[in-house]
Amino acid sequence: MRQMIGYLQVMRLMLFTSNLFSTLFELTWYKTMLESWLAPLITPDAKILEVGCAGGDLSRWLADKQMQVWAVDSSAASLGKAMHISGQVHFAQADAHHLPFPDGYFDFVVAASLINVVDAPDAVIGEMHRVCRDGGTVAVLVPDQLFTVAEAEKFLETERLTGFSRAAYSTWNRLARKMHADDVYRYFNECGLVNISSNRLLDGLVFAMYGNKLININS
Repeated sequence: MRQMIGYLQVMRLMLFTSNLFSTLFELTWYKTMLESWLAPLITPDAKILEVGCAGGDLSRWLADKQMQVWAVDSSAASLGKAMHISGQVHFAQADAHHLPFPDGYFDFVVAASLINVVDAPDAVIGEMHRVCRDGGTVAVLVPDQLFTVAEAEKFLETERLTGFSRAAYSTWNRLARKMHADDVYRYFNECGLVNISSNRLLDGLVFAMYGNKLININS
């Protein structure tokens, strides 16, 4: 019965994407994954842009770490909720393929579970690269192709997730578009990012990738 209630709650939240991600952010496994991904980038007073911010919960967390935070999303509804809960973040509605910022404006540019759902992910990464300063970092978080139903079941049993948490994880596993890390590495490399590195989170089922914008010694 608890499982059924959990799935019904997830289905209801999926009607309102910003609410879904805000609720996920309250779950230990989800929040820990995001915090582990961004921990290497936490730098007080640095300028960071989150592309695809949904309800703004991650952006607010970054602001709480004393970073200067900008966040964009294509959904006006999501941004309405985001602006309501956080006055510390500069929010804007924008297409990830055409970011409304000048070249080299941010120290860090990040996107979680975004490039796997957009058209032309290489173009989005190219835009993230463009608005990042020389020497700055672009970072993405993406569900891996290894995130199969069988592997998800192993994680559920190991972590003993129940109720809504279990239902949310299972639903994400079923619906999330997966990518191969080699493809994302190629996109990073083709747009000019260097020092590309990656690590795996959530028992290896999700990967984080980082790259630095090359420093122009002639500028």
